[in-house]
Amino acid sequence: MSFDFRRSPAIVLAPPMVLVTFFFLSGAAGGPAYYGLSQLAQAASAVAVIAPICAGLAAWEGARLRRGGVARLAPARCEGRLLLRALVPTSVAAAVALTFGFGVMLLSGPSLRASDSVVVLMAAGVLAGHAVLAYAAGRRLPALMAVPGAVVLSWLWIVYPIAVSPLWVRHMTGYLSTCCDASDRLAPAAALAPLLLSAGAILASAILLSSVAPAIRRLAAALALAAGFAVAALVASGLGVAPTVARGTADLVCRDGTPRVCLWTEHRGVLPRVQATASAIGSRLRAHGLTTPPVVTEARGRHSGAWRVGVTPTASELDIERILLQALVPSLPACARLHAYPGYAAFGAVALWLAELAAHDVPPYIEGATPEDRREVAAVGKLAPPAQRAWYSENLAALQTCERPPQLLTVKL
Repeated sequence: MSFDFRRSPAIVLAPPMVLVTFFFLSGAAGGPAYYGLSQLAQAASAVAVIAPICAGLAAWEGARLRRGGVARLAPARCEGRLLLRALVPTSVAAAVALTFGFGVMLLSGPSLRASDSVVVLMAAGVLAGHAVLAYAAGRRLPALMAVPGAVVLSWLWIVYPIAVSPLWVRHMTGYLSTCCDASDRLAPAAALAPLLLSAGAILASAILLSSVAPAIRRLAAALALAAGFAVAALVASGLGVAPTVARGTADLVCRDGTPRVCLWTEHRGVLPRVQATASAIGSRLRAHGLTTPPVVTEARGRHSGAWRVGVTPTASELDIERILLQALVPSLPACARLHAYPGYAAFGAVALWLAELAAHDVPPYIEGATPEDRREVAAVGKLAPPAQRAWYSENLAALQTCERPPQLLTVKL
């Protein structure tokens, strides 16, 4: 089987496709540049611009064969061979653009794992599904309908679900722009669902290209596409706004001591500084009769008693101190999203009180405290140490529930 690349518009459009990919990725928000999975996911999101172009090219190739009556001239020729021959130039152009995107996002030299290659497989599968279905449409429809229809529908399918509910629908498209922070891994469902949908699209295309009666062919193709959608939806329906799951503790690097510190392997360079700062904070708080958790970790989970933080490889001592102190204040409870949350009034005061007790010096982030928080902390500072600890315990408990109001000295709730 030979291929005449000179007659394919895919070769002419390959450089513009690369250029569009570059501009698309230049405007992407991006994740941590040092985290390989995040950079691969951002690069894979370029399917939003590559897939519509590939779909248009594939539809044009299919329409060209339809117009030339190739199937009638060579009835013994296998439809699969025709498809492969027609889509080789489009596949090459898509591969060049996608490879360029991966290369651009990996220029920072982030660490990669073998399991991260699933992102590449998923992106390739999404492009294959769009191109094959568009080719089949081109074989059955006039070029004036097939080509623009393929481009528009391909683009809408990738970008429109981002704006609709339920949220998990967006994870069936292969658009991974919200993956991943250093504490995340790509959810298996987010990689599998787009591949299942592409499989349904390819099966539907095979039916459309078959020689069965047109009415039966159209019905069977619609059923195949619907089945692929239904299975993909079943797989993706457990996902939320992000296509991620918590990263496993096997990726942690730990350092024993007081406290024990466990950070992601990409952050191993700041382990000594995090441990030294956490130890200093713990010593200052113990001097005031307070305790800190025995383990500092970046892992998310349900294990109690952990001092959960999130650092970066370039974090300064001041950044690390701020992160550690903020991590001692509980995050918003789940009930706060649905109900009134009186504890919010104590957040700033509790954080400021802890910072003034445990910070090495008066850091800049304390300067951002509100006047109300400052008045409250000044009033607390006039109390005896046991009364201050009681104030802290009472308000700490109020921060973790929606039923318990905080006990503030200067604010009447």
